Amino acid sequence: MQNRLNFTIGIIFFLGGCSVYWFGRQNSLFFILPKELSFNLPGLIKFSSPVFFHTFSMILISSPFIKKKISSLFFLSFSWIAIQIFFEIGQKYPDFFNKVFSAGIFLPLNNYFKKGTYDPMDIGMAVAGGLSGLIFLILSRSIVFYFTKVRTYVRKK
Repeated sequence: MQNRLNFTIGIIFFLGGCSVYWFGRQNSLFFILPKELSFNLPGLIKFSSPVFFHTFSMILISSPFIKKKISSLFFLSFSWIAIQIFFEIGQKYPDFFNKVFSAGIFLPLNNYFKKGTYDPMDIGMAVAGGLSGLIFLILSRSIVFYFTKVRTYVRKK
């Protein structure tokens, strides 16, 4: 694993998105607090921020397993954006997607598409999370390269 820091930050952001489900959504399967103890979060945070967190965190979690070339970083980021948008569109057209993914390992998707709620804001948050992840990777790539270069100069002296 080339960059454990990105992986660790990705896990932290993933848990941050999970915490919105755990503590803020009373109708979620993951809700663990009694209703009177739940956090009253604004709608955008409660309903759309998990998509941002998921996209951003998945980019960071999977980034250590690819080369640090700019083209690879773009491919990784846009792949995760596409996956998020695919799942959101699947919630908009559940009948079509359930016909296509009706057998084998895809069977659990049927329930996800049927019970999910389409929200165009989620698509925007997926794009925002993906672009944020891309920017983060590009900046972290530059910082790691800079510190590697500095370490080389220090060792030579």
